[in-house]
Amino acid sequence: MGGDRLKIIEKSGLNVPNPYSIFRISCQCVSPMNIVSYLVISNMMKDLVYIATKQIMIFQVNLNIYIVLQAKTVLMRF
Repeated sequence: MGGDRLKIIEKSGLNVPNPYSIFRISCQCVSPMNIVSYLVISNMMKDLVYIATKQIMIFQVNLNIYIVLQAKTVLMRF
């Protein structure tokens, strides 16, 4: 399966129901309308790798792109 590698800039303070979390991501390699079935996200700050087998939601506000993931998609720490 192919996937997009994105950089998580920060966890968003927006409120969403558990078990979901919203992250603001870099916009170099993805567009809000891009649908991917396998998504690998690297968090530079905490060296966490987020793997989502299904993209929940991705949307853009002005120049910021946000993605909604299930919190339990944190699988490994380097």
